Amino acid sequence: MNQKGFFASLLDLSFEQCLTVKMIKVLYILAMGGSVITGLVVLGIGISDGEIVSIFFGLIGGIIAAIVSLIASRLWLELVIVIFRIADHTGEMAKNTPSESMAARPAQSL
Repeated sequence: MNQKGFFASLLDLSFEQCLTVKMIKVLYILAMGGSVITGLVVLGIGISDGEIVSIFFGLIGGIIAAIVSLIASRLWLELVIVIFRIADHTGEMAKNTPSESMAARPAQSL
C-alpha cells in the first residue's frame, strides 16, 4: 500500500488512506495537555476553599484525575489504532485470498 503525505491523505476522495493513524500522536499530545489541565482544575478547586485539608485533597485529587484521564485517553486512542490495524490486515487478507471461483474448483491431481 503506498503511503501518501498528510495533505495528500486529507484530499484523498477515495478514502484509501486513513488520516487518523497519522494524527494519533498529535491527539495523544492534546490528551496529555487536557489531563494536566484537568489535574490543575481539581487542584484549583481544592485551593479555592482555603483550608489545609481541602488543599491536600485537591492536590491528591488533581493527581488522580490527571492520571485517570491520561490512562482513559491512551486506552481510547489505542483502541482506535487497533481498529484501523484490523481493517488494514483484513484488506491484505482479502487481497491474498483467491476468489470464490478459484476456491470452489476442486484440486487437480498431478
